[in-house]
Amino acid sequence: SLLALGHWMLIAFLRPVLAGIGLPDGWAVMAAATVGPAQVAGRLALMAAGVRLGGRSALLLTLAGFVVAPVVLVLAGVAMPLVFGFALVQGAANGVLTILRPLLVAEDLGSEGFGAVSGMMSIATLAASAAAPMLGAVLMALGGWALLVTVSGVTAVLALALAMLPRG
Repeated sequence: SLLALGHWMLIAFLRPVLAGIGLPDGWAVMAAATVGPAQVAGRLALMAAGVRLGGRSALLLTLAGFVVAPVVLVLAGVAMPLVFGFALVQGAANGVLTILRPLLVAEDLGSEGFGAVSGMMSIATLAASAAAPMLGAVLMALGGWALLVTVSGVTAVLALALAMLPRG
């Protein structure tokens, strides 16, 4: 849910964020168009790594991607081509997460009642996705693109920290 909040805030406000960083509008459109194909690339990478990597390791790498992406986004203000690095990392991480989520639910909680359990767990994610543009608008009004990107990065750091807590 934290990741959905951070991701969809960034995506909803990507053009004004990129304009705030100093990127021309054409670059912003190209970068935004890169996120979708990057999701597919991330899924293909997960498929290639598959069994060798394992669900937990794949999750931690994916969460690390969500942490790195906002940093790369800010650096794009200094070196414009890095905006594509942001789009690739953010998109790939989101694409992998959509595949990992049901796999990890089944792995951690078992397959009994999978549909009900998975559905209940999706409620918070869907609520965060719906709230993201509204929260993003508030953040943009309060502190501009820098505050929005910072909060997005913090959501990723929190998600990674929570995932690293001992299980059981």
